[in-house]
Amino acid sequence: MCSLLALWRNSSKANHSFDNNAEYELYDHPRFGAIKCLRARRDISAGDEITVHYGYEDNLPPNVDPYASELEAPDWYRALLRERQREALGPT
Repeated sequence: MCSLLALWRNSSKANHSFDNNAEYELYDHPRFGAIKCLRARRDISAGDEITVHYGYEDNLPPNVDPYASELEAPDWYRALLRERQREALGPT
C-alpha cells in the first residue's frame, strides 16, 4: 500500500507552489474506488506547508506578460507567474 498524505476531502487543502512538495494522484480505495489523494514528492517536515502545482500553464517565455497572454488562469496565479518570470530574468 502506498503512503498517502491525504485522502478525499482533505486533499483540497493544499496551496499552490511552483516548487511543490506534493502532487495529486488517484488512489484505488478498496471501498470507494478511485479517489483523489496527495502524495509527497519529497520528505516533508512536521509543520511544513503541503503544496501542489495547480496545473495551470506556466511555460510562458519570460518576456510574455501573463496578463496580456491567452493564459487561462486566475489573476492570483498570473501575479505569481509574473513574479517568477522576474526572478528568472534577474536584476535589470
